[in-house]
Amino acid sequence: MILVARQDLPLSRFPTLLHFLIITALLLLTGCELFKEKTVELSGSALGTTYSLKLLGIPESVDVRELHDQIKIVLNAVETSMSVHNSNSEVAQFNRHTSDDWFRISENMFQVINEAQTISNASEGAFDVTIGNLIELWGFGKSLPPKSIPNEKNIIRAKHTSGYKNLQLSQSSSSIKKSIPELTLNLSAIAKGYAVDSVAEFLDEAGIDRYLVEIGGELRTKGRKQSGKFWLVAIERPEIDKRSIYKIIRLTDMSLATSGDYRNFYEIEGKRFSHTINPFTGRPVENNIASVSVMHPSCMQADALATTLMSMGYESGSQFAEDKDLAVIWILRTENGIVEKLSSRFDSNLFQ
Repeated sequence: MILVARQDLPLSRFPTLLHFLIITALLLLTGCELFKEKTVELSGSALGTTYSLKLLGIPESVDVRELHDQIKIVLNAVETSMSVHNSNSEVAQFNRHTSDDWFRISENMFQVINEAQTISNASEGAFDVTIGNLIELWGFGKSLPPKSIPNEKNIIRAKHTSGYKNLQLSQSSSSIKKSIPELTLNLSAIAKGYAVDSVAEFLDEAGIDRYLVEIGGELRTKGRKQSGKFWLVAIERPEIDKRSIYKIIRLTDMSLATSGDYRNFYEIEGKRFSHTINPFTGRPVENNIASVSVMHPSCMQADALATTLMSMGYESGSQFAEDKDLAVIWILRTENGIVEKLSSRFDSNLFQ
């Protein structure tokens, strides 16, 4: 018997709509401020998940409806470039490309892949966007969850068609090429964060300098709310059967991304398999990390680093975070319940 708790979100490791609901509730609790300055809220669906924006200090010359239309164009550009669920996307076309010729891609997609390779090198392969075949094998891409646990032979075969060192980049021509014909990309662990950054940069260009952008739980803030207050965002308690707040964090000019094992998963024969695939074992990660959240100026980097640390496990990941001076909060499962761990860079004074 298979128990499925995943949601088919193409570019989302796990949907965290709770973040959006919590942020909305917190704004309502301080509703008296809304009379001082109007908060414009925009929301919708994109990248197979939901998005929400809260904007302050919009110039009078900006038409909000037109602004929202332009934001949708920004989000659609990311989806049509990087979603494996879109058969005409750049990444889907590259995955079908079986020669070792250079394959020209957009500058935006090149930026994402270049950052992915940088993190792959820094983590010695703990983060790897070339494991598309493994993701499909385990049913966390386009395919549905398998009816039985993949056998070792198929896992080994899929592993042999991956490896970040088998992907080459040419910055001068904005091109990539594979040294293994069957190699496929899946950018779901970094593209959502990139989309957040893209919307934020668009808002900057539009003259909006106070905002909160959230896509599927990954978010980025700039400036402060009314009366100089921080934006308040929530880290979810890692529980499967209900949604509740674990911690509220005050943010400004910062991004926050979370990876966890309690939303996008399925069960086969009584064993739970979460969506994060360990590139070294070719299997879903098995460790005591319930969730890991990373604060970083770049949401794209925070997004990828959260997956990296989830894949590494706490011991290796905590050392990596210290070496890279990353602001990280882990929630670990122990015999005595959940335990919180912070990296040295994480400022506990940001907790509400």
